[in-house]
Amino acid sequence: MLIQFLEQHPYLGRSCTEVSPRMTAARKKQLWQEIATLLNQQGPAVKSPQLWRNHWAKMVCGARKELARSASERNATGGGRVGGVDGRVLDILERTGAVVTTPPEYYPVPDVPQPRRRQPRQLEEAVCRATAEYVRQGQCADARAVADRKFHHKMLEQNRRHHEAQMASQERLENQLCRLTEEVGRLRHVQQQRLDQERRANDCTQRLLQQLLEALAVFNAFKLINRLSGTLT
Repeated sequence: MLIQFLEQHPYLGRSCTEVSPRMTAARKKQLWQEIATLLNQQGPAVKSPQLWRNHWAKMVCGARKELARSASERNATGGGRVGGVDGRVLDILERTGAVVTTPPEYYPVPDVPQPRRRQPRQLEEAVCRATAEYVRQGQCADARAVADRKFHHKMLEQNRRHHEAQMASQERLENQLCRLTEEVGRLRHVQQQRLDQERRANDCTQRLLQQLLEALAVFNAFKLINRLSGTLT
């Protein structure tokens, strides 16, 4: 599959960073990521894009060595062209104008340990754990929503009761104020009646005193007259 992909995109086989405006370094990186994904899905090997590029470099190195060996044999025995996988690799290099006559030294990048692929059972367990965690989080969210609704209803009920208590207390205060007002009015009426009675009593007392004074004056006058009359007789 690697060779088939590179036959469709031969410029990926070159080591230069940019070969054309259409095949930039970013585009090459994207294509190597795509082929790495396809190869990893096919298996059994699982490698990073850089390791697959190293694998391609090894294939190029081997093809060039095979070309050099074939050239020496052709000079000695008149052998033919390199075929097989090496021949396809050389064809890809020739299509891009790469020099394929001498095999270059190959310096592979150290292999980076790849994470082990999950076994089906491990994957199934991971899916089960993720599903259980998702369900648990959903249940927790539902429980929080129910708790929030209960708390909201509780606060509304407390506010309603507090408002009703305030209204009842205000009504009691208003009733007490009305009763006190009525009591004050009644007391003022009684006090006014007492004041009127006292005023009438004072008036009556003054009239009696006046009458007594007048009667006393008349009595004294008669007494004086009688005394004068006795003296004359």
